[in-house]
Amino acid sequence: MLQKVRSCFAQDDSVALEGEVEIDEAYVGGDNKWRHEWKKKKHGQGGANKSAIFGMIQRDNGHVVAIHVPNTTRDTIIPIINQFVEVK
Repeated sequence: MLQKVRSCFAQDDSVALEGEVEIDEAYVGGDNKWRHEWKKKKHGQGGANKSAIFGMIQRDNGHVVAIHVPNTTRDTIIPIINQFVEVK
């Protein structure tokens, strides 16, 4: 099973996404209450305790790009979009 997961994460950065591209972010990670006391985050709720994953998928052929990002601010996301999406 892990082999399949690893193969999904092998992405080719030379392929540009084009046409209609869907873009979204997701927050992944365990609940703060299950962490060791020294690992618990003291402030914030929801996404503050989780890692942000930013993903893009090309609608017609299903090429996917998923990247772990430190945050989902405009300054972080726009350069990634410009790197992977071809503007026509």
